[in-house]
Amino acid sequence: MKLVIAFVCLMVSVSVGAQVPAEFKRPTTKIAKEITKKPVTRSESAKTLNKVWDSITKGLKTKSTSRPSFLVDSSPATKDEVLANFASILALLEDHVKRSPRPVAFKPERFRKDLDKRFYPLVAKGLVSPFGSLTTGKNGTLTPKEYGDAVGIFMVRLVDLCHLPSSKYTPNLMSGG
Repeated sequence: MKLVIAFVCLMVSVSVGAQVPAEFKRPTTKIAKEITKKPVTRSESAKTLNKVWDSITKGLKTKSTSRPSFLVDSSPATKDEVLANFASILALLEDHVKRSPRPVAFKPERFRKDLDKRFYPLVAKGLVSPFGSLTTGKNGTLTPKEYGDAVGIFMVRLVDLCHLPSSKYTPNLMSGG
């Protein structure tokens, strides 16, 4: 009887594996090019950074009642405004930064001429790319792609700075046993 059950299970597994996979089809949704070229507005930036703030404070389990305030209107956000928003988030989370990383090497002469020196620590800590759209070009607006890249770099690095590696939870520090 066990042999019959094993044979039936084997036949079922072979027949399931022999099915022809569905053909891959490209998604039919198309993103309008004119939408992706419009600059990010202050309200869109504030909405995104409020979500960043909520997710980071939830992950850090902070009891902080103070929140960063962002400009909210329909005018386009400038690079300096985005950098100032990043600096305000970092200032409020400074107590949770667990380590001091090796400073990122950068050449200030490659930055845009109107970049304020108060944003240099963001670059030195790796929170802003030294060759990214926030530090190069002119102080203008950002496309959604440029803004998304800048927010992504900022979030990843900020979370990295607020995490203290341990041999219990960090794979590279775990024992090989």
